[in-house]
Amino acid sequence: MKKKILIVDDELFFRAMLKKNLQGNFDIIEGANGHEAVSLCREKLPDLIILDIEMPVCDGIEACKILKADPATRKIPVILFTSRTRKKDMVLGLKLAPMTTLPNRSTRRNCWPGSMRICAPSISIPTSSMKT
Repeated sequence: MKKKILIVDDELFFRAMLKKNLQGNFDIIEGANGHEAVSLCREKLPDLIILDIEMPVCDGIEACKILKADPATRKIPVILFTSRTRKKDMVLGLKLAPMTTLPNRSTRRNCWPGSMRICAPSISIPTSSMKT
């Protein structure tokens, strides 16, 4: 049985890019905002959540707070992505998802495999998964 990854980003391009590179090895669940993240996470109980911080309706920070407060979802590892570069934004993200806040959308391709190994060591990522 494949591990499940929930990808949540309001930008379809980034969801599609991650899905394309992960779908052969994982079951992919997609959401477009924080409310969908919470709902899908509770329903599907993924093995990992990849969550953008800046989204409409409910941002990734708020969604992460809700998920970490829920006993059913609090232990699911989360990778937070942000284009925010202010120190206080990074610190807030690290408090919610320690060691898994990536500072820039342009670094996703290069950083996400290492981040997945840190926050979700039970998820094995083939080296060929991320195409350039």
